[in-house]
Amino acid sequence: MPTNTDNPPPPIIYLVDDDNDTLDYLSTLLSSLSYEVACYTSAEAFLAEYNPNQPAILISDVVMKDMSGLELQRILNARGSDIPIIMMSAHGNIPIAKQALKAGSIDFIEKPIDALQIIESVKEALNNYVHNQVVSREKEVVGARLECLTEREREILNMLLEGDSSKQVATALKLSPRTVETHRNNIMKKMHVHSFPELVRNLLTLNNH
Repeated sequence: MPTNTDNPPPPIIYLVDDDNDTLDYLSTLLSSLSYEVACYTSAEAFLAEYNPNQPAILISDVVMKDMSGLELQRILNARGSDIPIIMMSAHGNIPIAKQALKAGSIDFIEKPIDALQIIESVKEALNNYVHNQVVSREKEVVGARLECLTEREREILNMLLEGDSSKQVATALKLSPRTVETHRNNIMKKMHVHSFPELVRNLLTLNNH
């Protein structure tokens, strides 16, 4: 179980841009608001040091000398990273913005950067980060509880999720209705739920981001 969940460390804001003036501006702005900031002049430099276990959000330029922000985003997605990403560009256009947002960026900001806009976007990214952490913990808990089910309980649960009634399950598995109800009650206890709809909602977290 993770420790210190009541007071998790605040996320670092990673800034990736090959324009030093932009890095200086954003670093000064965000640091003045008490955010911890780390700056990188290339996507490669960021990836070389990026620790996916470190709570963070990412602000990246789209157009850079070597690896682009969109390429960086694709690599992070391929690695299964759920870091919230804000894309920015002086060459922003609708197709690029659509690509970034479709790939999972939470915002696309055109340069020159407006201070209020980037602050609001950072707040949204932080909210997104908190949401991701909550969903991740919920998935871990539900997954661990599923592992506690016996093979028979999993079989019955799958049939119930398919819409079969307890009576139909009993007939198909050649069990008594009382036995199926006992298994159903055990499933509910092990999954820590009070109703079948609640169980279904919990299981849906495993398929949702």
